[in-house]
Amino acid sequence: MYDLAHKSFLKKLVHDLNSPLTALEIALVKMTNRQQFQEALRLATAANRQIQKTLLSFLAKSDSKPEGLLVSDIKEIISDIALTLGIEGQLLASIDPVIEAHAFRQSKGDLHRILLNLLKNAKDASFHGEPIKCQISISNGVFEIQVVDSGCGINLNNLPFIFDSGFTTKGGLGAGIGLSITKTLVEKYGGKIQICSQVGYGTSAKVTWCLTP
Repeated sequence: MYDLAHKSFLKKLVHDLNSPLTALEIALVKMTNRQQFQEALRLATAANRQIQKTLLSFLAKSDSKPEGLLVSDIKEIISDIALTLGIEGQLLASIDPVIEAHAFRQSKGDLHRILLNLLKNAKDASFHGEPIKCQISISNGVFEIQVVDSGCGINLNNLPFIFDSGFTTKGGLGAGIGLSITKTLVEKYGGKIQICSQVGYGTSAKVTWCLTP
């Protein structure tokens, strides 16, 4: 199933990007003035958005195999991400031990992507190495992930757009696709994601799923 989905995704990706990338290549070759540069930039932006759109569509429809999650699995995921991001000294992780008594629909791969995106955002917002909290718990039949940082925070005017593909507050340092991917993966399993933030005080990201009966 994965091989077929993977091949189908690659085929669609090549098809969708062929036209804008070819047009971009031609524009760059012929570019001699500012107007042509702006046209090349427009084509590059269109190609980038098409990549994001196709990727998000693939993630939403991909047939990830559900796996039984153990506390050791989640600890391994968090440890791997902390090492990758270089936040071992910043990260304060807490995992509810009763997780092993419940069934989950989420695959470890998707959970890894969700946590990676949330923790990376927390790291990027914590310029001075402030502590990052990651709490994973179960309460009243709800599986919850909460990532909290005390970094720079998000401007109130930007909050409505943070899940939009291509929107970023990081300037040239961000592609604006991390939270779009996260939201797509969370909703793939019927979950919800909420972001609360205040400039100068930090950000809290909360993901919730109802447990499988």
